[in-house]
Formats: sequence, structure tokens, C-alpha cells
Amino acid sequence: MNGYRHFDNEIDLNIRNSAAILPITDIDEPYKLEFNPQISIYSSNKFKIFFLHRTLLERCLLFLTCLLLIILIILIIIYYSHTKENLKNSICLSSSCIQVSYEISSGMNQTIDPCHSSWSILHELTQKNIIILKNLLEQTSISLVTNAEKQAIEYYQSCMNINETEQLKIEPLEKFFQINLNFTLNQWINLDKNQTWQQLFIYLIKIFSNQYEYTNIFPIKIDSDEKNSTWNNIYIDQPELMLMTRDYYINSTKDNEKNQNIREKFSEVGSDILQLLGFEKK
Repeated sequence: MNGYRHFDNEIDLNIRNSAAILPITDIDEPYKLEFNPQISIYSSNKFKIFFLHRTLLERCLLFLTCLLLIILIILIIIYYSHTKENLKNSICLSSSCIQVSYEISSGMNQTIDPCHSSWSILHELTQKNIIILKNLLEQTSISLVTNAEKQAIEYYQSCMNINETEQLKIEPLEKFFQINLNFTLNQWINLDKNQTWQQLFIYLIKIFSNQYEYTNIFPIKIDSDEKNSTWNNIYIDQPELMLMTRDYYINSTKDNEKNQNIREKFSEVGSDILQLLGFEKK
């Protein structure tokens, strides 16, 4: 029988120099050892333990998420850096830009609320400037103006020769119809369906646009078809409204009486022009 000596960590001083006394045990009986491992979890190992306990798919998804997050942060930084650069470059501070901005700002009526009347802000001062320009062109004394202003006044007065206009009356218009369309103005007024008025209409538009570069009476344009963009169509629109803004044509709660008077005067002028051309008033 073999014997083993039990060893303790703490050795008594009295038995340190004495003979060893070992307990007698059977060799067939194995000595039972209890092994209880204890792992100390540190803060630096938490993520490692968490990562090792994940599956391969979860690890790949976690890695992909981190990669996308890094790319997103980089893109945000690039975007804001370019935005700041574009913001600095978007403001034109050259002398020409400042001058143009000043001219636009000085031509706007900033005392009017834009929510109330946006048209008045941009065009009210323009109308006043047109009246001032008209008064300058109609002045009779041109000795105190520059050469360029003198030429503009002489050209305007030659076109607005009232005496010559009253003498000629509708003779220039009759001559226009006779030369270009080969019939009189009365024939044009009394044009019926038996005549080829469609061809005359197209020919009249051609004369206005080609010879006189004037398309306000019969606006015409070439544009793509609404249903098939590979086709181009010729669009003939109705004449433009002669009054400055649509507010003159509708009944509104504000300035209704003023707009009505303007519409009535406009209708009277149009009726007088048609009577001068030979139409009968009905």
C-alpha cells in the first residue's frame, strides 16, 4: 500500500523538522479534487466577451453597422464643409453686383407690404418713372439737354406727330392691307366664311412677325407637344391684355369703383378705334 502526505500551505513550526506522517489511503480510491474556476470580469473585457458570444451573422452585421456609421459621419463632415464654402462664394460682393443690387432696391417701393400687394412693390415706381420719361420726351425746349437726349426727343416727336396723324387717319392701314393682302379694309371687315380667311390669317401673322417683328396682336410660338415631346407644334394665342394687371379686370372688394372706371374707359377707347376703322357701333 502506498501512502501520501497531505500538504498544507501553512506548516506548523513544531512539525517542520519532524518526520512526515502521511495518511494511509488505498490506491484504488482516487483523490477527489474540486475545481471551481472564477473569472474576474473587468470593464475592458466586457465588449470582448459580448463579441465572442455572438454568432457569425451577428458579428458581420455589427461590423457593417459600424462601417456605415463611420461613412455617414464622413459624408456629413464633407457636406457641411462644402456648404460653408459655397455660402461664402454664393454672395457676390463685387462692385458691379453691389451697383445692380442698389438699382433693384431703389426701384422697389419698400413701404408697401409684399403680402398685400406684391405687384405694387416692383411696378408702381416703374410706372412713375415712365410718366417722368414721357414728360421729358414731350418737352418742347431741347436746348438744355445733351446730344443723346436731343436725338431721343426728336425721334419721339417724329413718331408722335399729332397733326400728321390726324391728316392721314386710317390711310396707312388701308395701304398696308392693299399692298400685302390685296384687298381693302372694308373687305377685311366684311370677310365671310366663303373666302379663305384661314390662309389670310396665317399670311397676316407671317407679315407681322417677319417684316415688322411684331407678335403682340397674334402671339405665336413653336413648342413641344404636350402629349408627345418628339413633336413640335405651332401655338397661336389670343392677344395680350392691354391693361397692366389682372386686378383691373376683376371685381374686388378694394378699389372696385376705380377698376370699374378704368374698364369703362378702356372699352370706350377700343370702341372708338373700331369705329375709326369702319366698324359700326352696336
